[in-house]
Amino acid sequence: WQKNVEYLQHFLQRQTHSSVAKRLEIEQRLSEAKAELDKVSSKQYLQVLVGTIGRQPIDG
Repeated sequence: WQKNVEYLQHFLQRQTHSSVAKRLEIEQRLSEAKAELDKVSSKQYLQVLVGTIGRQPIDG
């Protein structure tokens, strides 16, 4: 999500892209990407993954 946020921020900074950015609602997409980045960066997110494929606890 970090790369998505960076790309969208860069896209919004370009004056030549302003009309396209509005049409594609890039500001809204950036907001959503930032929210997802915050979510997956949190410590609680790892706990949400427990029990999903690839994140099962190893019982030994």
